[in-house]
Amino acid sequence: MLQLRELATGTLCKTFPLPVGTVIGYAGEKKHKEIFYKFISFLTPGIIYHCDLEKKDLEPEVSLDVQINMYVLCGPAAGFTSQPRYFISALVVCSILW
Repeated sequence: MLQLRELATGTLCKTFPLPVGTVIGYAGEKKHKEIFYKFISFLTPGIIYHCDLEKKDLEPEVSLDVQINMYVLCGPAAGFTSQPRYFISALVVCSILW
C-alpha cells in the first residue's frame, strides 16, 4: 500500500491503488509538485507511475511501462498464472514456481 500524507499533520490525502508487489523506487521532494514511483511484481517487470500533486483528483498515470517479449506473450492478459510445484530428491525437497 502506498499512501500520500500531508507533511505537517499526517492527514491521509490519497491511497494509491496497487496490486500485490513492491514499490522499489520513489522520487519527489517537498519543493516539487509531482512524484514518481516504480512498482514491480512477479508478473510485472516494472511500471513507473507519475502523479501531479497540483491536480485535485491525485490519480497516478503510467509514465513508463517496462515490458519484455515473453511477458507480452504470456502475461496476465494471456491467462498466465504461477503455481508451486514440488519435487522430492534424495537430498532435499525443492519448490519451483512454473
